[in-house]
Amino acid sequence: MRRLPHRNLCEVLFKHFFDNVNLLNSALDETMFREQLDHWWSDAYSIILEKGPGKLPEDLRTFPALMFQVLAIALQFVPLSDTSLDLLKFAPSQTFFELSREYSECGVAMAKLFARVRPTLSGVQHSFMRDWWLVNMGDLMEAWNHSGETVR
Repeated sequence: MRRLPHRNLCEVLFKHFFDNVNLLNSALDETMFREQLDHWWSDAYSIILEKGPGKLPEDLRTFPALMFQVLAIALQFVPLSDTSLDLLKFAPSQTFFELSREYSECGVAMAKLFARVRPTLSGVQHSFMRDWWLVNMGDLMEAWNHSGETVR
């Protein structure tokens, strides 16, 4: 979770995602995502610090994985000439595609960490968004295989 960018930078990418990218297939409902996001920002850190991550509601445990996937997809569609998000980069030579891969892999790692037998909405959404990310990266075989896991 420490890899999540600052809240303001997250918001810039979430806005870019919902204003420009989500229109391609309406993968996420913005209202529901924003409700989950508000719940995350208002409650999650205090619960984690006071009681530990195990005390988070199940759906909130997998929400950061979804956040990482949304950030990763938004970065795939940021114009190369856009320098307003350069603060996200760990080095000047890092590209948005490299950062996108990093965020997507963080999301996968978090989803595995909090995987449960019973699926959650944010967990399924994360998995679907990972499928979309893989397709955008041109990894169609992996996307196909991962889609099978998503459906199961």
